[in-house]
Amino acid sequence: MEKEPLFSIDKREDPNYPVYFEESKIKKSKKPFLIFGVVILFVLLGMTAVLASRIWDPLWNPFRPSPERVLAKSFEVHKTVKTYHYQAKGMAEFTGYTTQMPEVTPSFEIQLEGDVDNSDKETPKSKVDFSSTIFSVYTGPLGFPFSGKSITIGKVAYYKIEKLPLVGLYEQIITSTNIGLTPEEQAEMEMVKGFFSQIIEQIQNKWIRVDPEEIEKELGISFKGITKEEEEKLKAKIEELLVKYPPIKPEKELKDQVIEGRKYYHYLTRLDKENLKKFLSELLQFTKEEKIAFLPGLLFSEEEINKMDEEISKVLDELFQSIKSSQIEIWIDKKTYYLHRIKGELIVEDEEGKLEIGLDSTFSNYNQPVKIVAPAESISVTELIGQLFGLIFQQSFMQGANKAKDARIISDLVQLRTIAALIYGYEMSYQNLCKNGDLNVNHPSEGEYLKTLREDILSQGSQIVCFATKTKYCIKASLLAKPGQAYCVDSEGRAQEVSGNICTPTNISCAP
Repeated sequence: MEKEPLFSIDKREDPNYPVYFEESKIKKSKKPFLIFGVVILFVLLGMTAVLASRIWDPLWNPFRPSPERVLAKSFEVHKTVKTYHYQAKGMAEFTGYTTQMPEVTPSFEIQLEGDVDNSDKETPKSKVDFSSTIFSVYTGPLGFPFSGKSITIGKVAYYKIEKLPLVGLYEQIITSTNIGLTPEEQAEMEMVKGFFSQIIEQIQNKWIRVDPEEIEKELGISFKGITKEEEEKLKAKIEELLVKYPPIKPEKELKDQVIEGRKYYHYLTRLDKENLKKFLSELLQFTKEEKIAFLPGLLFSEEEINKMDEEISKVLDELFQSIKSSQIEIWIDKKTYYLHRIKGELIVEDEEGKLEIGLDSTFSNYNQPVKIVAPAESISVTELIGQLFGLIFQQSFMQGANKAKDARIISDLVQLRTIAALIYGYEMSYQNLCKNGDLNVNHPSEGEYLKTLREDILSQGSQIVCFATKTKYCIKASLLAKPGQAYCVDSEGRAQEVSGNICTPTNISCAP
């Protein structure tokens, strides 16, 4: 029989008995920790799923691809793009350079909007509307606007110039460089303005066709450039070098942006000067080895390539040293990896001044149908050249014809000197040689001769004036080949070209 203990303790009745000795209570105390751990695990798994699926994609997301990877993938994706639409704005501004008009900063602005269709590799197509304005000391603060359209189908290009104010630009240049034009200069300017007006009439608002085959056939000028095989080799090499030496380097990953309901990666990048140098150097080396013209009609010899290899590093170093800033912002679609926008600024500065270049381009409508067709009517550039040469020849021919007319006018004036001498011999006065600022065709003895010579001078397209007193006279007729100039004869024996306030009622003389 079991011995009973001297003391017995009732655990349920003794208040000093420690509760943590109770097995049942120990088990109950573990449950909150277990539940908390399970919740934490589910939260971590949920966050991992959200981050991995990138429903929530903060910059610190460990599953977020690096900017280099995104840019590389975007580059690969664009190799398969067939069509797209683009809009671009560009500018270049010079500051710090001494000019004749401090209030005018020399600059250039351009806007482009167009479509590209590379669906048919054999016949790529593009179209663009462009408008630009040039500001300089010659154009003044209003600038020189220039706008038009362009269509390219395969190797054939079409251009239409819609705004080309050549006359206004010429006037600005003349007036800004010649203060106080002489009558001769004024007349010459009017002649040139007329010539420019004719040129503009020939080319403005007309589609001009530039077809290499037509040019070669009609003018004997070849624009064959590189072959299709060489073009493919060059393209493949450029793509290879762009992957090997990316020209831009990510500098900062910016916060993603939502634009019109779509999410975009947003990066701040800069030009990689070293990669650009290596890219150009290897590309030139490739063209030398493959004997490929880098540009149509431009094939560097081995000697020229070797010389370039020696100089290119030095030249590029000098260029890149003058580049003070080259920030480029890039937006890439997070779903398709298509480039949406690129905005950049390049600042080049030296001891003479500073050049700022800006570009802002957007891209859209990737792989959407686009219609690009040749204009219904166009004139060949060879035909246009013929028309312009015709204008030049016409101008030259007219100048030659005018010189012949001027010679006849001068001959008539010399004969008028003889008649003036005869009248003075009869009357001992020149008074009746002229009447009302013109030749006196009603003179009793010499009227018929005066009338014949006057009519001959007027028939050449000239104008004549005549002034006389008893003791002196002058006769002047305008010249055609030299606008603003005239030929003058007087009683003092002068026979010469003149301009300005010569041979007038108050100055009866050919002397200045």
